[in-house]
Amino acid sequence: MGAGATLRAVRAGMVAPTAIVAVSVARGRLAELEPLLLTLARSRAAGGLPVAHGALAVLVMAAEPSEALGIVRTLAPDYPFHLRVEGETGDMLRLVRRAAAWAATLDVPGAPVLLADPRRAASPRWAYRAVAALRDGADVVSRHTRTWERLLCGPAPPIAVSGHAQRAMERWSRARGGAAWAERDSPWRRPAVAGLQAVTA
Repeated sequence: MGAGATLRAVRAGMVAPTAIVAVSVARGRLAELEPLLLTLARSRAAGGLPVAHGALAVLVMAAEPSEALGIVRTLAPDYPFHLRVEGETGDMLRLVRRAAAWAATLDVPGAPVLLADPRRAASPRWAYRAVAALRDGADVVSRHTRTWERLLCGPAPPIAVSGHAQRAMERWSRARGGAAWAERDSPWRRPAVAGLQAVTA
C-alpha cells in the first residue's frame, strides 16, 4: 500500500472529529482488529448516549495493510466514524505523528490522539473518559496501573495525548536527535518535568 487509504462514511449531521484514535496492528495480530473497531463503533458518551457520528476518526497502522484494509472495508459502509489504513507500524511517537498529520487533513490540526491497544479489551466509554480527561486540563492520560507494575515496568504508556503534549514531545525528540518516547526522561514518561498535566483514566 502506498500513502494509505481513507474510507469515509459521509452522512448528514456528521460532526468534525474531536479526537483521532490510533491503532497499531503488528504482524499476526489482525484477529484483534475487528473486535476493537466494533467496540469503538459502540462508543458511549455522558448518560450512555452514543457518541456523535464523526466525533472520532480511527487510524489503523498495520504491518499487513491489505488484510487490514479488507477488514476495514467490510465495516466502513455502516461505521459511524472516519477510517484510514496505513501500511506501516512504528513506535508510539510515529503512530501519534501519523495521526496528527491526518488530523490536519481533516481540518482539526492539533486534535488529541487516543492510543488504542488491540491487545486490551476496551469498554464503550473508553474514548469518552480519555477525551473528558483532556478537556478537564490533562495533557497526558494513562491507564490505571498497580504499584508493582510501576515498580517493575515504570510509568504506563499514555492512552491519550493532547496537542500540547504532542508538541512538547516533538521539541524534546528533536533536541535529542530523534530520541524515542520510551526514553526515561521523555515528556510522556515524565510529564511533570516537562510541565505537562498527567492523569489516569
